Amino acid sequence: MHYFVTALKDFEFSGKAPGGGEAASDGAFWEPLDQAQGVFLDLIAAQQVEDIAHGTPPSNAVSVKRLSARDRDRLQVALRAVTAIDALTRDLLFKE
Repeated sequence: MHYFVTALKDFEFSGKAPGGGEAASDGAFWEPLDQAQGVFLDLIAAQQVEDIAHGTPPSNAVSVKRLSARDRDRLQVALRAVTAIDALTRDLLFKE
């Protein structure tokens, strides 16, 4: 399985013009997306360990109600960081 990971530092999306990003050798990155991905993977992995311990088949679902207050806060920040992805993807893939 291959994953495409991209990010733009200081990402801004206003209308049809995404902007921001910190220059890198082959593009730009946005640190909050990288951090959000880490939070998602941490929470999924922890949930899978708990599921296996309880005899439940592991999945990518996370039981949010069982998260600590700290992990809920981390999840909220991560979700806010990825809110613009849908709009950006639609704009880049389906430009008029």
